[in-house]
Amino acid sequence: MTFLAILSALFTLVVTILWLVIGWRAMRAHENIADNISVLSRQVGKIADSRGAESSEPASRRNAVDPSKLPRIREEEQRS
Repeated sequence: MTFLAILSALFTLVVTILWLVIGWRAMRAHENIADNISVLSRQVGKIADSRGAESSEPASRRNAVDPSKLPRIREEEQRS
């Protein structure tokens, strides 16, 4: 009976550590996503500012990101 109690406690400890590791990794992944979103929003603002408000395009199109510029966003962020 003692063996079963020790085995149960060991299993509980292993599962607890497993979920702590899973939670930690999820938290780090969400932090990375949040950082990338803030970088992307800053770059989108720069692109929108560079286009200027004098454009005759609708506001929704004026603030859209040109997909051809997206790979350069990461390169510009790494340089600064």
